[in-house]
Amino acid sequence: MTAAARTPLLPRVLLALLALWALLGYLAAPWVLQRTLPGIVAANTTAELTLGDVQFDPFRLRLLLHEPRLVGPHDDPDFEAKEVFAARQVELRLLARSLRTFTSIIALVVDAPQLRVEFGPDGILNLTRLTAAEAAETAEGAAPPNLALQRLLIRDGSIDVVDRSRPQPFRTRGEQLAVDLRELWLHDGPPAPLWLALQVEGATLDVRGSIGTAPEVDLELTLVDAPLELAERWLAGEGPLAALSGIGHAAARLTLDADAVPRIHNGRVQLQELGISVPPLLGLAARLQLLHLDGVIGSLWPLDLDVGSLAMKQGRLDLTYAGEREESAPDHVPAPTPAEALPIQLRLARLDVQAIETTVTDTTLPIPPRLAFGLRRFEAERLAWPATGAAPSPLHLDAGLAPDGRLGFRGDVDLARNRIYGDLDLRRLPLPAAAPWAHAYSRLGLRRGTLNTRGNARVEFGDNAFGLTLTLDGAIDDFALDDPDGVGLLGWRRLDVAGLAFDLSERCISLDSVDLVAPNLRFARLADGSTNLAGIGPVNAALEDAAEANAVEPQLWQWRVGRFDLRDGDLDFIDETLVIPFATTVEDLAGSVEDLASSVEQEARLELNGRIPPMGSARIEGRGIPMAPFARSDIELDFRGVPMPRMTPWTGTFAGYRVAGGRLNLDMRYRIEDGTLEASNRMEVNAMRLGERVDSPRAMDIPLRLALSLLRDSNDNILLDVPVSGDMDDPQFSLQPVILRAVRNVLTNIVAAPFRLLAGLVGGGSGADLERVVYELGSAELDEDQESQLMMLETALGQRPALQLILPAVHAGEDDRAILREQAFEDLLADTADDRDTALRRLFAKRYGEDELAALENVHREAATQDEEPEDHAEGLLLAELESRLRTTVEVPDEHLEALARARAEAVYIYLTEAGMGPERIRFAPEVTEVDRSNARVPLHFELDATEL
Repeated sequence: MTAAARTPLLPRVLLALLALWALLGYLAAPWVLQRTLPGIVAANTTAELTLGDVQFDPFRLRLLLHEPRLVGPHDDPDFEAKEVFAARQVELRLLARSLRTFTSIIALVVDAPQLRVEFGPDGILNLTRLTAAEAAETAEGAAPPNLALQRLLIRDGSIDVVDRSRPQPFRTRGEQLAVDLRELWLHDGPPAPLWLALQVEGATLDVRGSIGTAPEVDLELTLVDAPLELAERWLAGEGPLAALSGIGHAAARLTLDADAVPRIHNGRVQLQELGISVPPLLGLAARLQLLHLDGVIGSLWPLDLDVGSLAMKQGRLDLTYAGEREESAPDHVPAPTPAEALPIQLRLARLDVQAIETTVTDTTLPIPPRLAFGLRRFEAERLAWPATGAAPSPLHLDAGLAPDGRLGFRGDVDLARNRIYGDLDLRRLPLPAAAPWAHAYSRLGLRRGTLNTRGNARVEFGDNAFGLTLTLDGAIDDFALDDPDGVGLLGWRRLDVAGLAFDLSERCISLDSVDLVAPNLRFARLADGSTNLAGIGPVNAALEDAAEANAVEPQLWQWRVGRFDLRDGDLDFIDETLVIPFATTVEDLAGSVEDLASSVEQEARLELNGRIPPMGSARIEGRGIPMAPFARSDIELDFRGVPMPRMTPWTGTFAGYRVAGGRLNLDMRYRIEDGTLEASNRMEVNAMRLGERVDSPRAMDIPLRLALSLLRDSNDNILLDVPVSGDMDDPQFSLQPVILRAVRNVLTNIVAAPFRLLAGLVGGGSGADLERVVYELGSAELDEDQESQLMMLETALGQRPALQLILPAVHAGEDDRAILREQAFEDLLADTADDRDTALRRLFAKRYGEDELAALENVHREAATQDEEPEDHAEGLLLAELESRLRTTVEVPDEHLEALARARAEAVYIYLTEAGMGPERIRFAPEVTEVDRSNARVPLHFELDATEL
């Protein structure tokens, strides 16, 4: 018997079976698997599996797949890459098989796997598209395989993530993927320990804990050195975020209970050197040294978290406002489908922000401002969102504004009712920091000033509403405001406000009292007729256009000021429209205004006093309705001791003279009732002296010196009353031209009828009685009536010492000459010392000769004889003819008429000087004037002139 025959049959059978098993395992199984596995994959998925070398150890039940590759469908255009999975080697080992429970225990080792996770433009994951529809229907509802994973080991793996559903495709790569999972029962069993490590662009993710199929998850997650640029790329193009930088660290315990609710425990997030940039609309650039989120506990789905604290420290925040932009969504971004909002609950126990330097820049303004302030501390507690039913949360803010300003707020934020309220404390806030914003709406320049205020503030906010309520006491110190040319317009040393109540939603503001100390106001009328307040509107043309385009009926503000007091003030007034620029200052202004209000029925009371250097004063008193001044106003203005030389620009422009001396007292009262103005202007000037003439095209064409002399009394005072009236509702009505016209009319009437004014001084006669005397023809004798009139004139002129009387020399020409001829003839007769008949014969014979006299006597004698008339009749006819012929021979030269004219003027001069009038106040006209007689009398009309004023 041979050795083989002597061997038992069973061992030989077993040996043969082992040989067959080895043959099948080492040779047949790899060949079969390499050809059937791709088919199985193709039958159950839409993917294509390719394999390199396949090895199987039938004795260790160890399967090695070399270079497996899983490729997606080639006809799917939604994915860039078709390769979904690849690995250097996959090792699968069957460790045990329970025949009783049909449970397989396997171990899986994957070396250098490469997984590509890709979301298409529609947001669908590429892995979900690998399952065939028929296989999915078959698998639906099937029980999971009774499989235990003794160990899953992944070494040196990588993951490529691509999301093309984002506005800008997102790509990243995770490397050094390592997974160690032990004792995982897919059907039922205890949680399996898990360790996972992955590095993504410098970040290290470490996951330790356990997972189960109950489901049950308990993991400790740690993320170290995560670059925030990943989040920037993820969010690129979807929102306003433009740049995100920094390093993030996070740690948390994540659990999943039997209800499949993911929960986070003791979550912590720390961001270092955080940088954020959000340029659209509000260009935000932030950099924080540290942001720390701690104590995060709660549910992740739905999101319901409690956060222990959020702290931000040591950073910088830059805000740049560039105006509104119109941006449309990219064409390739699909419109979102309507979905039910996910419930979110967030609660923050404490918020603590410290040492954040902040700048605000507004590039929409012509001069972009840069407002810098330091957020020293911002604290809040017990914040919740949504805040329905939540209690108010304490809030504390402490910020500094360069150079030494401070903003403080301590109160509560009530997110349930959308409001913040508490105590506000502002100290030394520099107002010029707001100058660029103010300059956008006004060309006025805010040069200096500091704001200090304390009180209560309340802010209410909502979807379409914003309300602000303030109750404050405060002050603005060392304030200065410039006009558009950079010249000082308004300023003060201190402005105190007490009891300010402001309500934005109700559009009302109320102040119990305002105390203004050392204000200074400069008002100027420029050479072109405008004022220094002209052109103070918006600098930004876009603002003006927007204001016009959006012009609507404004909702008027309601305001009230209980009492406004000022002291130690100055008012500078400049008028460059005059031929000589005018400037004056009212100093030491003090007074009050009470009951100022926006109501058209509220009457205010005004009292103001000031000093006009060197010794003048000003006073204003009255009452009226500020919001309806033409309805009812009653204002009195009194100026005392105003130096008249300061009025030279006005007198030079409108009267044509400088003023060399004098003082002005001015009383004005203006009453307006239902739009009708009734005003009185009473001017009293003491010791006024005119200076040289001024060439002005707007000067009144009147003899000003004479007019003023007519008004100047014996005490060297000039008194002038100028009433003014008009319709204030008339758009053509302007007060200054009306006053100037009234003054011109008064002065013109005085100069046109000066003797009427003089007659009014003595209370008797008329202007016509005092302006002349009358003489009999050929006479320079004053009768009693004329002397009485001269006495009244002397008395009146005594009250007007600045007037000089001019006496003209007048005669009536041939009318006076005829009378003088008669007087000369009678004087000739009287000079002969004979009787009249004898004198006539002697004078006739002397003039015509004895023969002519004898011949004339014979003619009359013969005529009487023929007519049989008596001789004495003939004698009478002869004497009459002699007298007639002699009268024609008497001559009155012009010198006699001139002498008569001067004698008449001298008669007035003598009478007035003897009555007490100074000779220097009477002047004779240099020329002799011929006048017409009036009722057989010769009038001598006086003239008036002014002495040197």
